[in-house]
Amino acid sequence: MNDRITSIAAVAVIALTAVLAPLAIPALAVGAQSIVGTVTNGTQGAAVPDGLEITVAQLTSEGDEVARQGASVSQGRFRSAPFTTQGTHFVVGTTYRGVTYSAVADATEEAELNVDLKIFETTSDESAVSITSDTMTIVSGDGGAFEILQLITVLNSSDTTFTGPNGIDPPQVVRLPVASGGFELSAGEGIVRDRIVSIPGGIATGDPLQPGETSFSYAYKVRSTRGGWALTRTVFYDTSRIDLLLEPKVTPSVQGFRLEETKKLGARTYSRYRSDARGGGEDIDGQIVTAQPAETKMLLRLGIGLAVLFAMITGGSLVMRRKRAGSALDKRQDLIEQIASLDERFDTGEIEEDIYRDRRETLKERLTALTESSN
Repeated sequence: MNDRITSIAAVAVIALTAVLAPLAIPALAVGAQSIVGTVTNGTQGAAVPDGLEITVAQLTSEGDEVARQGASVSQGRFRSAPFTTQGTHFVVGTTYRGVTYSAVADATEEAELNVDLKIFETTSDESAVSITSDTMTIVSGDGGAFEILQLITVLNSSDTTFTGPNGIDPPQVVRLPVASGGFELSAGEGIVRDRIVSIPGGIATGDPLQPGETSFSYAYKVRSTRGGWALTRTVFYDTSRIDLLLEPKVTPSVQGFRLEETKKLGARTYSRYRSDARGGGEDIDGQIVTAQPAETKMLLRLGIGLAVLFAMITGGSLVMRRKRAGSALDKRQDLIEQIASLDERFDTGEIEEDIYRDRRETLKERLTALTESSN
C-alpha cells in the first residue's frame, strides 16, 4: 500500500490500458517516428528542471507495450530515439517530486510527433480541495440491504498537486464518505483498491490529486430494517451540491433535500432529491424509507398463484423461488417463478442481454411443453 508509482510503464500498461483498449484501432506501421516534446510547469513561477527523465512507451490498441525509449529534458524540450515498431499510440510520462504525469498521443506516419507534457509543484495544503458534484444512487438490494453507488467529482482549484497532509503514512489524500454501516466496498473510477485506507466516516485515497477535476466512483451496501435505513454520512469538503437518486418506491426523509425531478435511466425510473451547498465537516442525517417493508413483499411473493401466469411470463414481477416437487401444477409454478426472477436480474443489470434472452426462451419452452402435456 505504501509503494508509489515511479515509472511510466506502470501508468501505460495498468492505468491507461482499460481506457484505450476498447478503442480497437488497427495497428499503424510507424516509420522511424520520433517523439518531440515540450514540458511545462503548471505552477505559477516554477520552472522545469534540466535533466528531468522522460519515458516514452509505444502501445497497441489492446494496451500491450511494444517498445520504450528514454529521453532527457533540456530547456523544457526533449526528443526520443526513433520508433520503428508497430503501435497505435504513445504514452509519454515522467515522475516529478514523487508524482507521475503522463500524456497520450496517437501514432502517425510523420517523422516527428509533437507531445506536450505538464508537471506541477506539490502541496500538503488541502484548502483548495472541494466537491463540485456528489451523487448517491440508492436501490433496494437482496438480503434486506440497500445498494449504494457513490459518484463524486473532486476539484483541486490550485495550480499545485495535492499530496495529502504531511506525516501520515500511508498517505490520505482525498477523503471519500461511506455511510455508517457500509460493507462490501467495490472500488471504481479513480480508486486503486490497494491504495485506499479506512478512516472515520469513509475511506481515503493514496494517489496525488492533480489540479482540475477528478472523478471517483465506488459502491457498497448497507443493511435495511423493516422501515428502511437510517442514513448517517459525513461531508468532508465544501460541496456545491449533493444528489440522492432513488427508486420511486424508496423515499428520503432527510433535512435539506428536495425533489428535483423524476426521470428514466435505462430500464429504471429514478427520483432525484437535491441539497444545496454543504460545508466541510457537516453530517447528513435522515431516514431512507421503503414503500413496502421486506416482510410484506415476501408474503406477497409467496401468495402469487397461477391466476397471474401470463402476466408473469411477459411482465417480470420478482417472486421468491421455492423448491417443490410432485405435481405438474407445482412444476409450472416453479418455472413461472424462475422466469420472473430472471427478468428481475436482467432489469437490474446482473446478467447480459444475450444470456438473458437464451435462458428466458428455454424456460418458456419448458413451461409451454409442461402445460400442453397436462391438458
